[in-house]
Amino acid sequence: MKGKRLLITIVCFVIIGILLTGFGLGCKSQTTATETKTLQIGSILALTGWFAGNEVTGARELDCMVDIINENGGIKVGDTYYKIEIVQMDNQSNLDGTAAAANQLAYDKKIKFVVETLGFLSLSGNSIFEENKILHVCPYNTFIPDEFNAQTPYKFVAGPSLFGSLSGTFSGIRQNFPDVINIACINPDDGTIPTTKPLLEKIVPGVGINLIGDIILYAPDTIDFNPIVSKLRSVQDVDAYVMIGGTNQQFAAVIKALRSMGDQKPFIWAGNISGPELMDIVGKEFAHNIMTLGMIEDAGNPPILNQLFEKMSTKYNDVAKYGINANCLYFITQGIEAAQSLDTTVVRDKLESMASFDTVFGEGTLGGLETYGIKHALVAPLPTHLIMNGEYTQGPWVSYSIP
Repeated sequence: MKGKRLLITIVCFVIIGILLTGFGLGCKSQTTATETKTLQIGSILALTGWFAGNEVTGARELDCMVDIINENGGIKVGDTYYKIEIVQMDNQSNLDGTAAAANQLAYDKKIKFVVETLGFLSLSGNSIFEENKILHVCPYNTFIPDEFNAQTPYKFVAGPSLFGSLSGTFSGIRQNFPDVINIACINPDDGTIPTTKPLLEKIVPGVGINLIGDIILYAPDTIDFNPIVSKLRSVQDVDAYVMIGGTNQQFAAVIKALRSMGDQKPFIWAGNISGPELMDIVGKEFAHNIMTLGMIEDAGNPPILNQLFEKMSTKYNDVAKYGINANCLYFITQGIEAAQSLDTTVVRDKLESMASFDTVFGEGTLGGLETYGIKHALVAPLPTHLIMNGEYTQGPWVSYSIP
């Protein structure tokens, strides 16, 4: 009997031990479970000042891309998921504002990844970011010297930039307006012509187009565009007009002036504006024979681009028009995940070694070694956007390269 009791006691101790061991393993598995943390990524955009008309929408698109990434789990590095939080700074549309914002992100916030403002406004942040090895991604390069080159090894450009926009625009002209051969160009007098004109002269012959006459320049603060448009129309034997740079409002003002003078020739902009926005500014009566590199929601778009449209519509009652700020963030997150690191040098080196990338515009690759002296320029397809007789449609997507 005593032996039986002893056996029962031993069995009870074994069972209790197994239960305790199992409980201990359960506790251990909880301590090693995947963690969720927050990763702050800086952003510098013109939220006030003369350039805010372009970049406020970019800030909204960036915010919507944060939602899309976070709703899909965030960024996974090892056993940790990072939800993104944007630290937004306003450069007030000037270089001093960019420098002040860059200083605050680098020294006060200790941010290591930044989505930058447009190229020429990003200049004054370069030295701060490079000195601190902050990986900074710019949505657009305007070809101004020192904006982006071999001396900015922690800088990438994740939008088409001036080179890509011009290449894509002229490919789009060839597809959408096959009869156009001779063009006249217009551009703000913002100091970019010494680099822009050689670029045009390099690109346009490759698609069978001729640039006629000098580029017509206008002051960036021009309000009355009638005299400028009269100069543009005085260029002889042209089939179409092309606006290289400028803002949405300037593009719309030139359209109004052209159409009010009865000129219905194709007018093309190497920039982005949505059909609804354009018609809100100029009215349907003037919205004809126009092409931009804008985009609209379309079944043929990459799925993530249509997600961006849906988010913009539901969250801001706005239309996604550029996608390039959102694409900068998407590019950074891919580099972090591929590198499995938050060390910016490791992430930079990994990005340089990757053969291709997902972008909001489709599959992308890196180029730019010959053009910029550094292979840090993301190249992806571009959508053309047509406005004809007050109606807008998605045109063909075009490809380009940045050697």
